[in-house]
Amino acid sequence: MSLTLFLLTLTVFAALFALAEIQIEGPNGWAASLPTWRIENRWTRLFYSGKPLTGYHLYTQLFTLAAGTSPIRPWPGRFYVARRVSRHFVLHLVLGS
Repeated sequence: MSLTLFLLTLTVFAALFALAEIQIEGPNGWAASLPTWRIENRWTRLFYSGKPLTGYHLYTQLFTLAAGTSPIRPWPGRFYVARRVSRHFVLHLVLGS
């Protein structure tokens, strides 16, 4: 898979996932009206810009991490790619907050 195709596919998946999140969270944002648990302490305020960690956000982040690091089919160097995706995932969490 070429790098261009990979980046294009990643962009399409990210856009679709973002649109799904917008539909799920609605106008209230940050899972305010979802029936989910919330944890708020100094660590969640640090990592989530003062907002609580919700079950919804934890599980969507774990899903994204699992989907990004598990190969659809094995190929040489897949663990190198998985490490790169993991680093980009952490960067997304830090910059996206």
